[in-house]
Amino acid sequence: MLFAGAARGGLVQVKDSVGGEERATLPFFAAAWRLLALTTVADLDGNGADEIAVLAERLDCTGAAIRIKDTATGRQTGRIRLGKTPDEHDTALPTTTSLDGNATPELAVLR
Repeated sequence: MLFAGAARGGLVQVKDSVGGEERATLPFFAAAWRLLALTTVADLDGNGADEIAVLAERLDCTGAAIRIKDTATGRQTGRIRLGKTPDEHDTALPTTTSLDGNATPELAVLR
């Protein structure tokens, strides 16, 4: 299970879905960002652990970004800058299979 807490500086907690024990706490964004959505992504770096992708917007409304981190190491494996701040409809981060033939899944953000 994944939990995101904007009040704690953009932390994402990974918890066991049966017992609720915390498995990891991953910092994604600083306090100047508001978390909007998160999703898991199939293993991108080949270490056998899935990644977590988080969509956030700056509190001053100057931009938005997606950061992707490895759940096993906490290492950032990707970052996508979106430019404008998303509106209330830009909160979906579904994953899909590889669309460009490079064998890694894509993220889709409704804009």
